[in-house]
Amino acid sequence: MRVLNKEPKGRDVNDGDVFHVNQGFSEKLYRIKINSIQMKETEEENKKTNDQVRMLLLFGMQGRHQRLPALLRLCRLHCSLLPA
Repeated sequence: MRVLNKEPKGRDVNDGDVFHVNQGFSEKLYRIKINSIQMKETEEENKKTNDQVRMLLLFGMQGRHQRLPALLRLCRLHCSLLPA
């Protein structure tokens, strides 16, 4: 049972495809699943997404390099305060 029917039938969705509501669908307690259609990314969108991910990873790595020496100082201070 399908809620929507597509003309012409097939998996791919093109600009000229037409969708119709299935009037024959009348089940009240039937569980349905409606899949969303994802648009394909253009090369420009793909490059922009990859650049954003690289920048986020770069900033994360820079933060780690700044936090590591501070953690080492705290560990040394903590070790020096422990009784021998």
